[in-house]
Amino acid sequence: MSTSNVSAILGSKLFEGNVGAAYSAFNGRDKYYTEMAEFVVSEAIQANKNGINSVLEIGAGTGVSTAVILKRTKALVSAVEPNESMMHFLLLNLMGNPRVNAYTMKAEFLDRHVVGLHDAAVCCQMFHLLRDTLDASLKAISSCLKVRGTLSFDFGPSNYSDWKCNLHDFRSKSEPGPDQITTELSHPLYRIAHDAAYNYVRSKYPDFTRENLWAPKAKAFSLVDLKSALEQNGFEIFRVNETLVPVVGSRIVDFIRNAWATWCRWEPLDKLPIEDKLKIVGIGIRSVFEADQNLLNFTAYHPSVVVTARRL
Repeated sequence: MSTSNVSAILGSKLFEGNVGAAYSAFNGRDKYYTEMAEFVVSEAIQANKNGINSVLEIGAGTGVSTAVILKRTKALVSAVEPNESMMHFLLLNLMGNPRVNAYTMKAEFLDRHVVGLHDAAVCCQMFHLLRDTLDASLKAISSCLKVRGTLSFDFGPSNYSDWKCNLHDFRSKSEPGPDQITTELSHPLYRIAHDAAYNYVRSKYPDFTRENLWAPKAKAFSLVDLKSALEQNGFEIFRVNETLVPVVGSRIVDFIRNAWATWCRWEPLDKLPIEDKLKIVGIGIRSVFEADQNLLNFTAYHPSVVVTARRL
């Protein structure tokens, strides 16, 4: 494996915030991230029926989705990740794989002379983070794709506004209606866990005044917005594939384990040491084991949509 700046990565403040270590520990054992990467990579394969020789991976993180690309294709992979701590664990997880070149850079700074030209680009679970640099990022990605190359990326329930199904908002204090889909964050066990953690936070950190620990409603991407942004940067939408993934109650703990990265994003929790964040999550997890165990059989659904565009 080669990287654009190995010495800079190895000399960085590796455990600053423990972000790379925590993501590697949690995402590495939660099959959710692998499942979502499978959807994105499958769509890329579907759009490139003549085969994929090279893949540009945007927001490679700790290498979970990189491993899926390597498993599902014979392609060479340029794995791009801006966070040095995450990159360190990507290099550890994919140690020595000659099919991977890793680059520590942001999407908007991609340079075809550095990363090369590719048949396909994929972005798993990270595309919403490009919102503030969307035009520059799409322009840079386009410059690193061959003509007729493809870009595939996915959204979860909060970052896409044009779902065909009617999703229950997990931030709502109401129960899902008869025509609504219960998402995993609306699952009764997840709501029990949230409330237990929230009550602890309110008692422990009086400066925390938000109504809940969940993310506030973000400005979700619409298909119209995506189509316009893609077209302005030389793409046309090839396929939009929406899926509902069953999440049985026994898997809810996996989603709660990752709440250290979602529940603790806002002041004053964002500045807490990782061990304090994990204690908040642990309180939520313990409440699940104390809840009605019949809820383990209750099935909710995780909505996932993969958008694939082709470079003209």
